[in-house]
Amino acid sequence: MPTQNSFNEQMEREAQDGSEWRLGAVPVDLALVPLKDRMLWTPLGVLQYNNVMDTNGCASRGPNNILETKLNYFYDHGMHPAIKRWCDEKGYRKDGKFVLSDNFLEILSGTTRQGNSLKAPVDALRLYGAIPAHMLTLEPNMTWEEYMNPKRVTQEMLDLGKEFLKRLTINYEKVFVSEFLRYLEKDLIDVAGAAWPQPVNGVYPRHEASFNHAFATVNPEIDALDNYEPFTKRLAKDFKFFEWGYTLSITRQTPYPEIVLTMFEILQKKGLLAYFADWLKRFTTNVKGLWS
Repeated sequence: MPTQNSFNEQMEREAQDGSEWRLGAVPVDLALVPLKDRMLWTPLGVLQYNNVMDTNGCASRGPNNILETKLNYFYDHGMHPAIKRWCDEKGYRKDGKFVLSDNFLEILSGTTRQGNSLKAPVDALRLYGAIPAHMLTLEPNMTWEEYMNPKRVTQEMLDLGKEFLKRLTINYEKVFVSEFLRYLEKDLIDVAGAAWPQPVNGVYPRHEASFNHAFATVNPEIDALDNYEPFTKRLAKDFKFFEWGYTLSITRQTPYPEIVLTMFEILQKKGLLAYFADWLKRFTTNVKGLWS
């Protein structure tokens, strides 16, 4: 069972600074998974604990599960062939599905022994991207300090995350609990709730314990993707959720980022920006002289 501090409500409230995009701010999502097929594209479950400790990393694993679902679908429905080749070459997929590093996101989003907010990991995905799971793994006897050591994240990993973002742009939106059931018709939501009461006839009922766990909700039935067995849990329609959650969207794909440079970037890269600015100044001065 999850520890009592996997989702940290205080950290989530303190993270709110007004920069959060509200539902409807993202104009397009290239990787919306149709409701009827959504469970077919979900990732395989990965436990968030080992022989000696719990990572307290559920707040990062929820959005990773959402992004993996979207990438699995997008790979077969619209992802550019050049990006598909790049993902395969870099090892993002295993046995036909995307498997992203939870530890990369846990570390870069600032996971603590007291857990994390919902916002920090989705923002870290937007800023740092994702790397394959095989690059940072949870070993059977790792301590929490070993697993969460920031030195595990190398410059090579940071560079690969940036390369990922050059090809696939990620954004997120804040969605309030009153909108959950309606929005789950359209897309998955990263949420927090209380984990877990005993299921009744296979359904996890509402209970009033404090919010302590984060996970992805998939559909209005409500199926949740968890990091404890069983990896998929069916929740009651009146299950008690935290006040808001977040959606993730892939808003742009850039197949060949190495050749997508603006004129400004080219000039800046070649050291010609100052020359161009001076030339433009002299040109406009001469034109004014002609008319004076």
